[in-house]
Amino acid sequence: MIDEKEKTGNKARSRWIGKTIAAIMTFWIGSVIILEILLSTTMVTNTVNRIAGRYIDGEISFGKVSASLLKNFPSLTLSFEDFCITYPSDRFDISEETGPQGALMFRGCGEEADTLATFSSFTASVRITPLILGQVKIPEIILAKHVVYAHSYSDGKANWNIFNTSANNADTADTTATALPAISISRIQVSENSQIVYTDGRDTV
Repeated sequence: MIDEKEKTGNKARSRWIGKTIAAIMTFWIGSVIILEILLSTTMVTNTVNRIAGRYIDGEISFGKVSASLLKNFPSLTLSFEDFCITYPSDRFDISEETGPQGALMFRGCGEEADTLATFSSFTASVRITPLILGQVKIPEIILAKHVVYAHSYSDGKANWNIFNTSANNADTADTTATALPAISISRIQVSENSQIVYTDGRDTV
């Protein structure tokens, strides 16, 4: 009689555990599907522009954008086409007048804006759980046909210092700037031809 009761109890516990697991899986799958639907182009564009406004002392622009949780779950995958990072053309005018690099010093310069980097496509996967905790962990970044114009000037300035890091904020009087959180990148893949122009005004590089 006791054995029968134990068997009945074990079956009941097994059914309860099975229902609990099924409920949890249904909740997670449903949440992922709902989030996938909510990740519209407009929402992603507005979010990216808002974050860029906080962390980049420059401008970003991009064409088609997409976001997906299903592609590399549990990571959020963001993909941009024609991604570009620029800053005002007069920001480093005085610095650019010095240095022995000649025409290379002015690569990426335009009449209204200077270019730091352009990408025909830019894809990044971001871990969801660390992101909720305020950490940015990126398993992979894929770049296609990117061009980078990196200039370091003789006065110690550099055109890539448009990102609001804690070090950059300490050198300015702007106490309202938000510093970038620590970012961990595991892998960077260049899928197509790329070009990098680098100059150093403190040397002949």
